[in-house]
Amino acid sequence: MAWIRGRLLWAKAHRGEGRLVLVVPRRLGNAVSRNRLKRRLRRIAAAWPADQCRVVVMPQTEAMAAKYADLAADLGSLMARITSGKPQ
Repeated sequence: MAWIRGRLLWAKAHRGEGRLVLVVPRRLGNAVSRNRLKRRLRRIAAAWPADQCRVVVMPQTEAMAAKYADLAADLGSLMARITSGKPQ
């Protein structure tokens, strides 16, 4: 499956055990800000049941300054698109 672009995040589904893989490149900021974003995304994803697919999430630059609610909405819409099988 190809990468799906959201407003703040990119996501891609892979076959395998259900888990979330976060890829936060160094160009997005220092270690403290990158780890903060990873913690926020993990907390959002923990509320969902584990699926049978592995999801890779890569934030865009705008995600670093985004509000928690905006991240949750964007990740939720990407997960819905991935689980429905319709990336558009």
